[in-house]
Amino acid sequence: MDFMYFMVNENLPSRARRSEDTISEQDVANQMGRYAALNAKKGEWREALLAWKRALRIYKACLGEEHPKVATVLNKIGVAYYCIGEPFYAYDSFDKALEIQEKVLLPGDKQICVTLQNISLVTSEVLRESHSELSD
Repeated sequence: MDFMYFMVNENLPSRARRSEDTISEQDVANQMGRYAALNAKKGEWREALLAWKRALRIYKACLGEEHPKVATVLNKIGVAYYCIGEPFYAYDSFDKALEIQEKVLLPGDKQICVTLQNISLVTSEVLRESHSELSD
């Protein structure tokens, strides 16, 4: 299996907090992200995927649809999908992450490069599988 790149940095800048409720919701999302990362390190990708999806829902509600944190979690979800053998879902997650990153980050930002590498790896794998199926 190819090595997938993803950012582990949880210290991305966030928008001004709206209320005390938002802070506690973000804490829950951060905990879900840590739980997901622990499961990913153990190779339990399906459990990690579920936790990252829950964190994503919370971050979208707290920070908005187009926040760098949302893109980071989408990238991690893509890695999880790739690792459980779902390259099309992985590609979709990476593509959504890239769409957000291109709107909110500067060109050439490290996160954009990481997402582009992930898209490249998934695309290569899908093409390799397609070529293998055609050869059979």
